[in-house]
Amino acid sequence: MSGYDVFDDPYCYKGTSVLKNRARLRDAKTLDDFELEMSTLRSQEPLPDGRFTPAHYRRVHHHLFQDVYSWAGKYRTVRTAKGGNWFCYPEHIASSTDQLFKKLALPVFKPGVSAADFLDAATDFLAELNAIHPFREGNGRSQLSFLHLVGQRAGHPLLLARIHHHILPDVFWRATNDARSPVGGILPAPWSKESTLSYMDDAGIDVAITSISTPGVHMGDDTAARDLAQRVNEISAELIQDRPDRFGGFAALPLPDVDGALRALEYGLDILKLDGIVLFSNARGIYLGDTRFRPLFDELERRKAVVFVHPTASPDAAARSLGLPDSLIDFTADTTRVVAQMHYGNTFARTPNVKYIFSHAGGTIPYLATRFSIVDEMNVIPGAEERGSAADTLRRLYWDTALSWKPPVLRMLRSAVGMDQVLFGSDYPYLRRDLAVACRQEVSTSAELNPEEGRAVLAQNALKLFPRLAQLQQDVKHLAPAHTPPIAAAGERRAKEP
Repeated sequence: MSGYDVFDDPYCYKGTSVLKNRARLRDAKTLDDFELEMSTLRSQEPLPDGRFTPAHYRRVHHHLFQDVYSWAGKYRTVRTAKGGNWFCYPEHIASSTDQLFKKLALPVFKPGVSAADFLDAATDFLAELNAIHPFREGNGRSQLSFLHLVGQRAGHPLLLARIHHHILPDVFWRATNDARSPVGGILPAPWSKESTLSYMDDAGIDVAITSISTPGVHMGDDTAARDLAQRVNEISAELIQDRPDRFGGFAALPLPDVDGALRALEYGLDILKLDGIVLFSNARGIYLGDTRFRPLFDELERRKAVVFVHPTASPDAAARSLGLPDSLIDFTADTTRVVAQMHYGNTFARTPNVKYIFSHAGGTIPYLATRFSIVDEMNVIPGAEERGSAADTLRRLYWDTALSWKPPVLRMLRSAVGMDQVLFGSDYPYLRRDLAVACRQEVSTSAELNPEEGRAVLAQNALKLFPRLAQLQQDVKHLAPAHTPPIAAAGERRAKEP
């Protein structure tokens, strides 16, 4: 469906924003689903061979969308914009694209260059191609598919991973949220696998490690919480089974029910083979560093698990007395509370092999890191001999960029924890889609990050945490182009260009 700002658009059915299509669908949601289904099926075949020219790029687009649009593979003839920002005017598309694609003949896009040099050049190329936006629809998916081919030719297949990505299946949403008053105060976009893949394609994201969101699965009844945890974890596993090239997953646990949590942990990691677990800053008012949860953390330490920690509402009703949504202030404050409690209560010290990821750049932790150091210097809180300094602890934890990707926050993160521990996240679908798409590009081009740091945040740091993703990248790298797997969005093989 059209998501662009276009007036009197001849590509759309009269009086609507629904693109004319081969199936003659007039409903926007039905067309979205049809487009994703058909382009995904086409993507599982080899892409057209070619010489990496504009004609080759048009053939990639044609293959992916030939079943949906009669104009697939043809440059658009109308002016388009998103969010008030205009793309290249149609009368300049051909010349601008021809000029841009000359760069693909440079040595930096050929075999033998370093991964760092290639990724720098590829990022610049993608940014320019996105600014041109040559097609009426399907630009993001075509860009990602084509750039994978370019990367394969150079011997550097691309893999961009996102850690903070929520799934909100109906069974979870109905049990935990009220659309009239959603937890956190923000009503997310409706969730589906199809809408998620569409967003990932538009944003240029290869793999998302999914998790449920606030408030978790426990609403007061242990049995219901155990059942809901099992269901949402099975949905996560089904996503991975259907598209192992695009999804990973964190298992949900029914805390504060510790016995149930241990069973869900075993089922999620040993049977469903999920990539880690998601916990919330507090479980019905009990924070994660509480001694009641020690059996769970002992097991996480034994497994050397990856643990993604997301905030939830404070148990203190006074936090909502200001009439402000929890997501504005209190979510970040609750993350700060749990980090402080787990450090000064020595939970981190007792679980040195657990890989913790904290949402939203750790709430206010980067800002308060100096304050923690002063408290340590004054030896205010007992137990320092076991836990060490807060400065050392913070540098071994991981932090995502969801809602926290702007330069001032990145600057504080570098100062407090270093960039080796920072992971890309967007908080989609809670973050509005256009902002969630834009944040990936903003991270890759941020003046606050040098090229090596940008690559680390977007992919390399995640590959260190998730062996399956690292293996996936190696599998892509060692496959011949004629047998490109779905991660490279492979499409139809055609005769080579003359």
